[in-house]
Amino acid sequence: MRGLYSFQDCGKRFRRGRDLRTHSLGVQVKEKNHVCNVCEKGFVQTSALSAHMSTHSDDRPSRCEACGKTLKEKITLNAHQFTHISEKRFTCDTCGKQLRRRETLQRYELIHSGVQPFECSVCRMKFNQSCSVTSTC
Repeated sequence: MRGLYSFQDCGKRFRRGRDLRTHSLGVQVKEKNHVCNVCEKGFVQTSALSAHMSTHSDDRPSRCEACGKTLKEKITLNAHQFTHISEKRFTCDTCGKQLRRRETLQRYELIHSGVQPFECSVCRMKFNQSCSVTSTC
């Protein structure tokens, strides 16, 4: 993966710069005109709504050739396929732990640095991983 792009206002991270720009525009205008007719969640773009709609479906068109597991999205399949790779090419300089993905190593290294760039907007508690913010409040 090339790089991770982070939106400074909320700490959300993106794999592609264009996704960061889209998020930034959505935050600036805050117009989520594309609404899911199942759960009423709003989206800035129709493509985001279309991708979201798969969460309400049992359809799993992406199939892992290694184990046969089926998944809803191709991007999830790509991430899943790393579980079949035994080679752990990335090593933490601090503790020597080995990981399969560079991105996972970068997140893991935050544990040693003490840096906590993600803050909950409700309770102001800080975390070293964005997923920790969403699961606490």
